[in-house]
Amino acid sequence: MLAGDRILITPSRVQLEVRPVMKDGKYQIAADVCLMLGAAVIICIASLLLISSLLFAAGYPISRYCFPAALIVTAAAVWYLGRHSFKNRKMHYFATLLLFLAVIFPACIYAAGRVYDLSWDGQAYHQEAVIQLRQGWNPFHDAPLEGIHSVWINHYAKGPWIAAASLDTVTGHIEQGKAFNFLLIIASFCIALAAFMAHYRERWIEPMVLALLAAGNPVSILQSPTFYVDGQLASMLVIFLALGYLSVFARRKAALPLLALSVVIAVNIKFTALVYLLAISAVITFYLLLKKQTEPVRPVATALIPGLLAGFFLVGFNPYVTNTLREGNPFYPLAGPNATDIMTVNSPENFRAMNRFEKLFASIFSKTEDAYDHQKSHYKLPFTVQQEELKTISVDTRVGGFGPLFGGSVLLSLISLAAAL
Repeated sequence: MLAGDRILITPSRVQLEVRPVMKDGKYQIAADVCLMLGAAVIICIASLLLISSLLFAAGYPISRYCFPAALIVTAAAVWYLGRHSFKNRKMHYFATLLLFLAVIFPACIYAAGRVYDLSWDGQAYHQEAVIQLRQGWNPFHDAPLEGIHSVWINHYAKGPWIAAASLDTVTGHIEQGKAFNFLLIIASFCIALAAFMAHYRERWIEPMVLALLAAGNPVSILQSPTFYVDGQLASMLVIFLALGYLSVFARRKAALPLLALSVVIAVNIKFTALVYLLAISAVITFYLLLKKQTEPVRPVATALIPGLLAGFFLVGFNPYVTNTLREGNPFYPLAGPNATDIMTVNSPENFRAMNRFEKLFASIFSKTEDAYDHQKSHYKLPFTVQQEELKTISVDTRVGGFGPLFGGSVLLSLISLAAAL
């Protein structure tokens, strides 16, 4: 009888189920490797933001040494986290992780540089912001920029721009700044896979499929070759959910510092990140209180609070603090007394008379098209695809943006959910 075997006692017989210890051990190691790979991306981006923000605070611009310094911090942090995950052969797994990262990072940088961003916002102000940062603009101390799109550059969250500019100072190729889109997709897959593996013990198909679906969401994939930031936010929400599961339900201590760093990154991608993170946290907290399982609340709160403070007051000094001081609202120009309405002109004309629930329904079950301003959206039958829909799929598709089959997919999901319940 081997160590780790189990004896199953039934009313009719005693049965021996052989389960070698190595099987579960290899499975757990695979999950840990996935978590560490995703952690490396999170640590690298968070380090870039923190190092650059400290330079800004000290009165210096982004330096060409920011990205190499972030890589050194990443390697040290992965070693520290991996030391507690891999009980044996630590150097072997650390070297394996470094080998993977040595392939993934250059591959993403190369792929990003091979595609030009021809999107409207990408060229209008996202790349302009990266160029200004690379050329020495310090958003903490320097005067606000002036120009046709300066309101967005001066007042929007700057995380993706800072990361892209830090890489640009090293490579000299602005398009390669889009590498972080691809890196976050990979990180969301790896961390989601680790979370699903913690749930589906010793099973591979379900975790792989679910992780691919989560990481390969339409927003992240479609925006990956552009400087748009919604794709990065979508990836970060997947990462936040996966780390939340690992922290709360799987009780993985290594996930707690990553959870804090993910908050720092997310709130500096887009203003709406805060709403999403608070909503997710509230739902999880309510579930724990309902189940009277309050033990994980304190350690998770201990991770989230420093992440929010660093995200808002250090990395997010500009825009959150500067917006409050200059405009009276941290979310200017999208909120406050002097808010700018960016939704009316970017919405179909018939959306203006709808409430938010009607808009949600129309956006899901309408034809995929880039309808805005004085144009109208059009309902269609689910599971149907029209030729013109395939020609209008882009990063700026405003109606049916998840694709022509998304309405049918929602119906199938609701039917599956009802059957599961």
